[in-house]
Amino acid sequence: MKNILWTDWETIRDENIRDHTILLDVDGVLMADGEEEPSEEVLPYILELIGNNDVWLVSNSRRKGRTPKVAGMLNVPWADTKLRKPDPRILKHIQVVDEKPLLVIGDKFLTDGLFALTTKAKARLLKARLKSKKDRPFAVFAYTLDDLVSGLLKFWYSR
Repeated sequence: MKNILWTDWETIRDENIRDHTILLDVDGVLMADGEEEPSEEVLPYILELIGNNDVWLVSNSRRKGRTPKVAGMLNVPWADTKLRKPDPRILKHIQVVDEKPLLVIGDKFLTDGLFALTTKAKARLLKARLKSKKDRPFAVFAYTLDDLVSGLLKFWYSR
């Protein structure tokens, strides 16, 4: 689990990540689950990553049209597949340049962290995800469960 780091946007920016293929989660990372546009809070970080890397949106959201709309706003491609993270077959729907390292940026270990492990990518998981009063009950449950599992893993691996 040394390739998975729990972090924040400032630390990601300070890493000065360049020449990677970045697989970027949408809900909780670019915007809160119930929102329709990227958060102004994270947009500067995202635009910097887009300028220095190949960025693909990879979302487990089942809300039709939302991910392609956000990809269009950011002028980046998205994984157009019914597969869901952590399924490594998602990479077949992404143009990965072999010499570029893979980096997953997400907010949940159970999806994004496991996706990184199954694709041999590094991962940056945000300690503080974007939340909204519009978050659906299932999303709140998933976040709570993931926080519990992540906390146990951090404790276990810190010993």
